[in-house]
Amino acid sequence: MPFTIDGRSTVYTRKKNALRRAHQQAAATNKPCHVYDGEGHAVMVVRPSVRPNSGAEEYAVHATGDTRLSRKDYPAFFNDFDGDGIPAVDDPEPYGKQNTRRIEETKLSEEMGKLLDYRDSMQGLFQDVRRDVEQIATKRGGKFIGRVKTPYSMINKLRRKRLVGKKGLTDVVATTIVMPDRYGVESMRKIIEGGALGRAKLDDDFYTSPNNGYRAYHFTLMRELETEDGRMVEVPVELQLKSTRLSTLGKGSHTAYKQGNANVPEMERLFRLADLADQGDAAAIRTIDPILAKGPAHMAKLMTKPRKNPQAMKVLVFPRPQFTPTSARAWAQSRGYKHSNADMSIKGGTIHIKQSSSNRMSGLRSVSLGGGVRGLH
Repeated sequence: MPFTIDGRSTVYTRKKNALRRAHQQAAATNKPCHVYDGEGHAVMVVRPSVRPNSGAEEYAVHATGDTRLSRKDYPAFFNDFDGDGIPAVDDPEPYGKQNTRRIEETKLSEEMGKLLDYRDSMQGLFQDVRRDVEQIATKRGGKFIGRVKTPYSMINKLRRKRLVGKKGLTDVVATTIVMPDRYGVESMRKIIEGGALGRAKLDDDFYTSPNNGYRAYHFTLMRELETEDGRMVEVPVELQLKSTRLSTLGKGSHTAYKQGNANVPEMERLFRLADLADQGDAAAIRTIDPILAKGPAHMAKLMTKPRKNPQAMKVLVFPRPQFTPTSARAWAQSRGYKHSNADMSIKGGTIHIKQSSSNRMSGLRSVSLGGGVRGLH
């Protein structure tokens, strides 16, 4: 598939080549650079702050928020490949005219079309919320992030949540206000709860009750939307409020959560450091800011459980009458080894230790200790 980028007529046959050139252009112009497919649809956004090969490029639909989607973006749904008058998604044989019956009595293509029309109508609401938020937040040092769900995301979430519970879809339009620090977050919370953006309900206070370290305020804003028949109805808009540091950490933790192997203790530690830094703690700032500067890929690695690497290690303890199993364990623990019965045993004056993800012995070395005892230091 051919690809192009902003302001250039060069056609790239491989997306990675287009991305590489987009990184160069974004860095040179200090402006975001879009990558387009062969039909002219933006598929990726490269921002000046994103390093090449970092994996931090954004999909255009989610990055720009106001990207329009139409039926031509879904040819597998709406095209009639065999010319029998039945859209491909409703056609049991999309490349054969002999079967003119539909898969179902109702047309999935029509429902998909209505979903696209609904999403298109929400774009106006998205822009209204964006305008109001930017007027309030940007002059206080905050920034706006938002998107309108794609049809796939709507269907996927409806399947996961609506089919098995009572809660409906409240984040078709989802927005985030990112403030520089905790003071800015608390100041913006008062403004939101005061009704500046519409009737607001605080759904989750993750600052008071962090979720695996995650901290933010989650609101539901009720905004008016005009229906096709001219009625005004209230629809929910999700609004998250968090700091820049916590927002950056959230991007890093997303990969670990998605893969189901999040290192929760490390996540809690990093999020707590970020929150302390937001409150002006100098030591926390010196610790967390260099980590955040290394980008989402590095943070994702930190917040992912390390792979288990069992490896037998032996620590020789020369026989001494007073060196009992209990004192041997105490000796090992005093040198930083957190043991359990499952990974430590003492046999014949030798401590057998199994290395695991929770007990890392790397960096320790064998030394001679007083009293004829050798072990890990």
